[in-house]
Amino acid sequence: MKYLKRIPAGLMALLILLNGCPASAGALARFLNRKTQSNVTVMVYFDGSDLEENDGSATADINEILYANADANVNIILCTGGAKEWHNSVIDQDTNEYYRVKNGQLERVKDAGLKNMTDPDTLAEFVSFCAENYPAERNFLIMWDHGGGSLYGFGVDERFPGFHMMSVSEMCDALDSTGIHFDFVGFDACLMATAETAVGLAGCADYLIASEETEPDTGWYYTGWLSRLSQEPDIDTETLGRYIIDEFMKKSLEIDPHDTLTLSMIDLDRFQDATLPCLWTFAADASQLIDDGRFAAISHARNGSRSFGEDEYDQIDLLDFASHVGTDSAAALIESLTDAIVYSRATRNMEGASGMAIYFPFKQTDELNSMMKTYGSLGWDARYLSLIASFASLQMAGHQAGADEDTERDWYDAEYVNEQSSFLIENQFDSEELCIDLKNDEYYALSLSPEAWDLIVDIQLQAYLDDGEGYIELGSDDTFVFDEDDDLMVDFDYTWVSLNGQTVAYYAEDYIEYGDYYYYEGYVPIEFKGRDAHLILAWDSEHEGGYVRGVRYPSKHGAFSRQLVRLHNGDSFRPLCDYYDYDGEFIDTFYFGDAIKVKGEISVTYEEVGCDETAFCYMLTDIYGNNYWTEYVYTY
Repeated sequence: MKYLKRIPAGLMALLILLNGCPASAGALARFLNRKTQSNVTVMVYFDGSDLEENDGSATADINEILYANADANVNIILCTGGAKEWHNSVIDQDTNEYYRVKNGQLERVKDAGLKNMTDPDTLAEFVSFCAENYPAERNFLIMWDHGGGSLYGFGVDERFPGFHMMSVSEMCDALDSTGIHFDFVGFDACLMATAETAVGLAGCADYLIASEETEPDTGWYYTGWLSRLSQEPDIDTETLGRYIIDEFMKKSLEIDPHDTLTLSMIDLDRFQDATLPCLWTFAADASQLIDDGRFAAISHARNGSRSFGEDEYDQIDLLDFASHVGTDSAAALIESLTDAIVYSRATRNMEGASGMAIYFPFKQTDELNSMMKTYGSLGWDARYLSLIASFASLQMAGHQAGADEDTERDWYDAEYVNEQSSFLIENQFDSEELCIDLKNDEYYALSLSPEAWDLIVDIQLQAYLDDGEGYIELGSDDTFVFDEDDDLMVDFDYTWVSLNGQTVAYYAEDYIEYGDYYYYEGYVPIEFKGRDAHLILAWDSEHEGGYVRGVRYPSKHGAFSRQLVRLHNGDSFRPLCDYYDYDGEFIDTFYFGDAIKVKGEISVTYEEVGCDETAFCYMLTDIYGNNYWTEYVYTY
């Protein structure tokens, strides 16, 4: 057989016949000592991880590589490892191996030994091997696996106990140490199109190709662009990058027309020479706004910007953030960044994704110490560090949970907080104002002063179902309406998300509306195949009702799940819900209703839950991240 056989999970690997493997140690040595000058060397670092073990995703992409019409102009060298099991009978999960693609087949050129794929030395060794044995005029590198963004880095190796992702600084230092310059470094991984990645790679690559958002498990489409590179080995890198991005978008949407996709190409020279100075000036001006008592403006800008990875990574779109800040330096940053991002594409449901994200703390300040160390390794400018440290310090000082524990963190600036004490005193939301009243004998409303509303960055409707012994949490929705007096209408139509007519708990996550287009997305907590997971639901302007996108497992130790598992006929899952007693104390998580078995498309509707058993309220989040709840409205 000419190509690797991708085998469904759980089935025994089929025998694959490959030709050209060295027959002896002597033959292997002669093979490795042969240096062939080629126009292009493409290095692909395949850290298989659970993406390969669970679904054979790496095998599928290797097949795409083998199907490419690559010839002698292009050397394609693969490093494989990181997975407990491979879905083919060629690659050995107990060691790391280097393969060369030759005549549409895999040719093993080295057994590199069992090494952790998230160890930067393992990456450097592979790159150095390729440079020594396959020297070329042009070099490309693709990093294949999970991505954890600037906060966590790249890769998961299932074969080693404990957990460690390769940080952005470790990865970039490893590549710098090889002395190899790349036409582009690409990430077939989630969340790696960040300013931090770009800073780290600027000295060793011309371009960065990566995604701001999570990627589907199918990832890049390799057959097309590798075939074109072979036909045109002198193709302009920017032209090739555009082709890679277009092919990724096209093939991904053929598989899932509802997918949320981003992929961009950044010119690292332009970014380093022009964008970075603008970024540092922008950061200094934003810091000055905070110093001048405009913390709320920066908090609104940060929380109003496009975020990625379900906001678990504190990564926001840099251009979108700058546009919300609106200073003169923000305009200069937008102009320079637009020039550096030479090509970017995103689906309509990713409005606000321009091509480059940046870390800005709000939800995950527990990780800020670690991020500061990464910034130190990257030589990050002090003006940005000052911005996020000032912001996070005031956020912690203004947080209801108290700052005593948090003040022990390295980034916490107690002296600065003391200087801003008058601002903190004057800009605290008063929960005593959360009183709802019947308005005009028509509806209940929450009336706050304009100053109080300025302290609120998010509003969520929360609903509960009384089962006679306590409350089932139905979830949260980002639906709210203000009346003509700018009062929040405290109202609920007593309908909730249902699957095949069965009420389920639902939590809204994303809401986009511009022009005639809208897109809503959220999840239903479920148990699927023995594991807790999220059933992703969506609604958009192109469909009359909601639809199921698939199942996503929660992120683990920083590695966001790329797989959106498709449901098939015969699959079943159990909806879950959180349960509280009448005093509001959390009891436990329980099954909610019957198991749902998949038979064709699952119906997603809003159904009556009954006003006689329902309580609801609104949760307001302030500029510091505190949550406040209105009075509950009971209609029984």
